[in-house]
Amino acid sequence: MIQALNDYLTFVRAGLPYTQFDLARSGVPPTPLPEPSQSSGPAGLPEAFGEPIFTRGASGAVFLALLATRIAGARIVASEYPSYPIFSAVAESVGLQDYEIRRDPGPNSVVGAICQAITDGADVVALQDPHNPTGHELSDSERTEILETCRHAGVWVLVDRVFADFAHSPEAYASEPNVMVARSYSKSLGIGTERIGWLSAPAQMQPFLTQAQDVLQGQPKKMEPLIRQRLTSLAARHLESNLALVQRNNTTLRQWLSVHTEVTSAVEPSTLPFATLQLPSTIDSNQFSRELLRRTGTATVPGAYFGLNRDQIRIGLTSPDFSQGLQHISDFIKK
Repeated sequence: MIQALNDYLTFVRAGLPYTQFDLARSGVPPTPLPEPSQSSGPAGLPEAFGEPIFTRGASGAVFLALLATRIAGARIVASEYPSYPIFSAVAESVGLQDYEIRRDPGPNSVVGAICQAITDGADVVALQDPHNPTGHELSDSERTEILETCRHAGVWVLVDRVFADFAHSPEAYASEPNVMVARSYSKSLGIGTERIGWLSAPAQMQPFLTQAQDVLQGQPKKMEPLIRQRLTSLAARHLESNLALVQRNNTTLRQWLSVHTEVTSAVEPSTLPFATLQLPSTIDSNQFSRELLRRTGTATVPGAYFGLNRDQIRIGLTSPDFSQGLQHISDFIKK
């Protein structure tokens, strides 16, 4: 999993000089973080129960949370596969054993896998909801069953909610007694380069988080009001229009799929800023993505980098030139 992440990052960096139509990006294009204004109203962050802890991006929040569980005595973290491999990479770095949960098609597949992981000794369950790269969102019943199962077993739940602003239930998981939530605005507001994330956690985890913060030396407390104010100002200006852009591109994708039947969506198109496409089985997505980028300037991500099938690619739905990027994909397949 860690090697796949390294391969993915290498692929993205190597393709930057060629990229004209960026369908590899899973978040909106970069937006400058505004300077604070004295006239700004009170700042608030979604999904915060207790006081959110600001971190170096959502990945920093994941690192802080898993380190805190390790300090609290956890040994095994159950995380999903295929996925963006943040949990497995961090688990290894903080000394946790990674237990692989297979995410298979069909209802309740994750629920059953989590129950088995707990039976096998998992102390922590780490989820991405919405899931990257499939785009699957847990249903209310799935979410309820997972949380109740983990609560009764005394198992911590860590949820990566970096795509929550695009989800059907953005405020899900708030105030659950055994749940920590990692968030950022990097995907919905385009501030990934600012590396601002936050972690919300219940009171009983706070002593362990304090110890973990001492190790990581996180954001100074005096910076937090300033960060809150700048994030709130940016959200007020751009969040609604960014969500509308993704929704328009989702509609475009549905229309494109209805015409180009040689390609299908591996998961039903949703409100999220990315989708996984199933290419014809004769196509190797690694070679396809590299040649597509080199010849047309259209960037996509081979599915193998996320543990998906080799004939699948992930595309982002945040480019203003999304339609032209799709046209290049269909033209390239026909060749």
